[in-house]
Amino acid sequence: DRHHAIPQNALLIDGSSPPDLELKWGDEYTNLPPAAGRILGPNEVVEGAQYVETLNSVMSGFATAMTRGHGFKFRGIIGPGPTRRLGLSLSVDETAKFVEFVKSNDLTVNPVVHAAIMMVCVLDNPPTADSPNDAIVVSLSVANARYRLQPPYSERDGHPGFSLCGSAITVPLSILQTPNKSEKEQLTETAQAVRAEYLRQRAFPSLLAITQQQAEMMLPVLKNANPDAAPFMGPFYVGDGRGEDYLDRAYPGADGNDVLHLDEFILSLNKTEPGGAFRAFSWRDRLYLSVDYNEHTLAREVVQTWMDKWAELLRLVL
Repeated sequence: DRHHAIPQNALLIDGSSPPDLELKWGDEYTNLPPAAGRILGPNEVVEGAQYVETLNSVMSGFATAMTRGHGFKFRGIIGPGPTRRLGLSLSVDETAKFVEFVKSNDLTVNPVVHAAIMMVCVLDNPPTADSPNDAIVVSLSVANARYRLQPPYSERDGHPGFSLCGSAITVPLSILQTPNKSEKEQLTETAQAVRAEYLRQRAFPSLLAITQQQAEMMLPVLKNANPDAAPFMGPFYVGDGRGEDYLDRAYPGADGNDVLHLDEFILSLNKTEPGGAFRAFSWRDRLYLSVDYNEHTLAREVVQTWMDKWAELLRLVL
């Protein structure tokens, strides 16, 4: 597809690109897709009772996160500061064994990875006698809702990236603190709870349609928030899925032979506030894990401890 940058670059690298093929600068906006709100699919409810119910439920979940959420330990510094990234990957063999465990327990990859993050959160900030009895571990979970767009934008090559929406994924702290269970058993039980939350999130009929109104409702709240208040410290998770759903492993030149091979790539975001942004994806049959963090609010050693424990928990099921 000549409208995608990587295939186009492959032809340029090959040196045998068509005479009319060139990179033009200054009019990139002409290639931008329409805003998601303009290309919603036929099954996305854009008004009425179901829309209102979705909006109210999602916003209520965010409000609950602020009042009952149990997050990572707040280390007293808000920021801002520069973003740094730590990452690691499981081997092909480890990834295959991990996927086998996931399937044998009627799960998918993201809930297990997500559950392990929640366990790391509780280990970093153990509950105390002052913790509320109804405390929950809340994760602001970002989901790719490209499947909610109308064709061709919902198809693999019909949209250049993610179409993001989100809601709060919550698990009672009591589930994460079940006595007399091994960490592997705890991980499995927590993953089942996260899986149920994922299914609830996916069932919202207007999850993508409400994003614009969500932003309009949240911006005044954030603007007027007390700057000295302790920030939300719940885990932020982005499950990017299979890299092959967005990219090819190799791209051919004009003669059909591969000239550009993608052995690895990274996904990252700016994280200016405290807490870590965790993410996971697979590529070439390997599972990749990473954390984006603000080094002014979190020491690298702290985040490395999180990463190591995250990977350790996932390797328990191998």
